[in-house]
Amino acid sequence: MNFLAGSLSDRNRCDNAAVLIVLFTFTELFNGDIMRVLLFVLSLFAGLNSMMGQDYPFEGMWKGLLSQNDRKIMYDVVLKIYYETDSTLFGTSKIVSREGKFAEFYVEGRHRGNEIVFTDVNLMKESGGSLSWPWCIKKYVAEVSPEGDKWVMKGEWLNDGGSIVNGAHREDISFCNPGKFSLTKVKGYTVSQDKEGERVRYFQGRLVEIQQTFEVSSDSLSLYLIDNNQVDNDTITVFYDKELLVKQHHLSHDSLEIKIGVDGSGDHLLIIYANNIGEVPPNTAALIFYENGVKQEIAIRSDPSRNAGIIFRKKRTAP
Repeated sequence: MNFLAGSLSDRNRCDNAAVLIVLFTFTELFNGDIMRVLLFVLSLFAGLNSMMGQDYPFEGMWKGLLSQNDRKIMYDVVLKIYYETDSTLFGTSKIVSREGKFAEFYVEGRHRGNEIVFTDVNLMKESGGSLSWPWCIKKYVAEVSPEGDKWVMKGEWLNDGGSIVNGAHREDISFCNPGKFSLTKVKGYTVSQDKEGERVRYFQGRLVEIQQTFEVSSDSLSLYLIDNNQVDNDTITVFYDKELLVKQHHLSHDSLEIKIGVDGSGDHLLIIYANNIGEVPPNTAALIFYENGVKQEIAIRSDPSRNAGIIFRKKRTAP
């Protein structure tokens, strides 16, 4: 006798008996109406399959609490996450003390299955930090799971490279003992509700400020860059989807032509990196392109702390 086959056969007989017991029980509850029983059981299986089959919804806004293991202190947390690729993400985390002190970080991370790991990359804003109350640079490790009708993110954080006080990095981590956090996804919030400028990114150590989003129907575009005001030795470097297109170009009234492709794979990001601020700050340029005979023009501003970002997105066509 095959032992494995016998075991499976015995288990199947047990499973079949359990199903009969469940059906009998529900038949009694529904006063013998077998059709109502079948519909009820099918709805249970449909809900279970839907929950098991869906992707884990990392993107969006999450709110909750963060603690430290050595302190009886709780911080409010607001986390915004956006997908960058199928496995990578970026966003912001805002930590607020009960006294109203806060720090907002740009974060980057990865996800796999229901697991997520993300790290504070750059401090964006802070208020109330001090040598005895520094803002810890954190690495978060968590799992996402459904709890009733909510999605919950629970995990631990640990120090990942010192702390920051008044914009200055410090190696001292004596106040940065690790802790735990628990967040709940905010219902009804969608990424499209964000103003484009809130969808922050960092590139080459600088914040990327999204200054305009264009939806276009063309597969390719010719872009033209000129100095927006008086010619004052403004110099820029241009990237498209993080690839270098033009290096240290001196802006003038003679246009620089750049050709880009736009497909339906997602947002395509043009970054204007200021190599200087010219003689009259900030670094300014004008971006011009034509689509279907219509002229589009935008004034671009960048400086040594902030890149200008322009998003190009393929316009969806009706099926």
